[in-house]
Amino acid sequence: MKKILKTYATGISMAVLLLASPVHAESEVRFGVRDVSTILGQSIAQELGWDRVNVRYAQAVAQGSKKRMSLATIERSEEWQNTGLVLDSINVDDALSRFNAQVVTDNGVILNINGRYEAMTEVPVLSYRFDRGGVIREDDLTWKAVPQRYLRNNTVQDIGSLIGMEVTRTIVPGKPVSKRDIAPQTMIEKGDMVTVLYSTSTMELKLKGLALEKGARGDIIRIRNTRSQKIMHGRIESSGLAQVNYAFQPAVIEKRNVAKKREIAAERNG
Repeated sequence: MKKILKTYATGISMAVLLLASPVHAESEVRFGVRDVSTILGQSIAQELGWDRVNVRYAQAVAQGSKKRMSLATIERSEEWQNTGLVLDSINVDDALSRFNAQVVTDNGVILNINGRYEAMTEVPVLSYRFDRGGVIREDDLTWKAVPQRYLRNNTVQDIGSLIGMEVTRTIVPGKPVSKRDIAPQTMIEKGDMVTVLYSTSTMELKLKGLALEKGARGDIIRIRNTRSQKIMHGRIESSGLAQVNYAFQPAVIEKRNVAKKREIAAERNG
């Protein structure tokens, strides 16, 4: 059985994972050399309460030896492939993002391993290159674990925020997507002939108009009536379809905005 203790030294919190039973007890998990980084990462993540951890710049040296090797070299080495390992102890310095650990082999060799670690976050990424104008579908996306240091405030981390969006500039596969790279899908292009639904409290008309601006669903754009040549403002409902009513006209919108500003000012002066 393993238990976790916390000690404090020079103001830095150190998480120490100790074994309450002998190293080769049956309760201990035995793993192969290719899994060392994974086991260390899982142990650190569990201790810190993180979802995933990536082990970086890890170095290992056998007890009694002065030869230091990278952990990556050991994991790839044929010499170690048939060796079973058990994690003996691991110390985590969460202030410096460093760790040191002891791993014991089947034949009793102790490997001292130290290195750095970083928190990882899974984000949705594109499976292949997308050029400007492409519309993202759910099956275009996959998940990828990315170091948190690479994520920005505008990085898209919710897959639902990508589905149905239009790419505004080329995105390479596997790269976290920025909110600047996408926009709502364009439903009407400038110069398109559109169907306009005109409604008031007493009537509803359907007519043709020329879009003077492009826009996505919900956008209000200028539309020229092809018969009267008058310009009206309509809200895009779907591809090639816009709705016009009194509430969408600029004067009405401006009047509403002024009233809202006055209301906010009154509350502040309250």
